[in-house]
Amino acid sequence: MNSDEPGPATTQVNAKASSKKAEHKRTLILKTARRVYAARGFSSVTMNDIAAACGISRGGLYLYYSSNEAILADVLSQSTAAYESRAERVLARKISARDNLELYLREEAQRCFSDDPQLTGALMEYGLAYRRRSGSEQTDAWERCRAAELQFEEQEKRVLQELVRRGVDSQELRPCDPEEKAGQIRIFMDGVRIRCLTGVMTEQEIQTETANLVNDLAKES
Repeated sequence: MNSDEPGPATTQVNAKASSKKAEHKRTLILKTARRVYAARGFSSVTMNDIAAACGISRGGLYLYYSSNEAILADVLSQSTAAYESRAERVLARKISARDNLELYLREEAQRCFSDDPQLTGALMEYGLAYRRRSGSEQTDAWERCRAAELQFEEQEKRVLQELVRRGVDSQELRPCDPEEKAGQIRIFMDGVRIRCLTGVMTEQEIQTETANLVNDLAKES
């Protein structure tokens, strides 16, 4: 072997360094894109916008992602994973089922006011604009976005069902079908999120409406 040629060990080190650099770059892209989507929505954002916000060239961005939608797919996957961890913490809280349900609803609604960039608005916008695509328009990135959206919906339903079930079992909430009630609460929460994002609901109103909802669930039938 030519002494000037890299040996197996050197090649492996270089591959690891290259992989680490690529991972770092992807992390930068996703973190930046999340901030841009949260500030501007999804449909108005272009690959040029994300590249400029990242401080890289458009060609450099295409080395990692083929489309804006592909970036959103990974951002949503990250958000879904973060929600799963949050959900486990909610279910592990050592407070009454009724208090936990009310606290959870307030927390989820108040995330719309958080300084930490949230994707609720961008996700809703994306869903409205692209959900009705024909089969030929449903790209791999679209499928991944839709899968992340469905996964979030299932996770949220699971948390709500468990919180309601615990409340019913402890007799803090009136008897009901936890699955059916969780679906109704999700509709309520979607309405709250939309009003928060459009600026027609205050944090005080969130507290009042969530408290009223839980009080209604706790009334004797």
